[in-house]
Amino acid sequence: MSYIRGASQSNMQVVTNSTGYSTQTMGSTLAAITGTEVTYTSSLSSLGVVYECNYTIYWNPDGMGSYHCVRLQESTDDGSTWSTITGSEVLEGTYGESDYDCFCVHFKHRLEPWTGSKKLRLAARSYASSMDYTIGKCYTAGASTIKSLPQVFIYEV
Repeated sequence: MSYIRGASQSNMQVVTNSTGYSTQTMGSTLAAITGTEVTYTSSLSSLGVVYECNYTIYWNPDGMGSYHCVRLQESTDDGSTWSTITGSEVLEGTYGESDYDCFCVHFKHRLEPWTGSKKLRLAARSYASSMDYTIGKCYTAGASTIKSLPQVFIYEV
């Protein structure tokens, strides 16, 4: 872990979809994660931009299938085309367990500042076609299944 001494956070935006949110089943085809897109303009005086997102993944519909391949994507043409940001790809999850865990995911990536407006979002897929999973769904200790909204934080340091 590294720290930026003396730096403070500024130009913070928080995004969460509090109405009309539906869970999202992820298969082996790369797809945007609903509720993670943000449009941001950084200042050139910043040391960098940090994109953070909290969300859950749930083993359903494929048992033991919570292998989650996620990456940060950017668009500089207002969302017409998207490209994966190099070094942002992550593989998380578990396989072979019989307790079908729900995972709380905290994705964090630091970017260099840029000029103009840029859209950022998370995109994901399952590790294999037999390992689909659901984003935005949790199983509580009280045996209830609930929705869990993604929360995005973006700020300058």
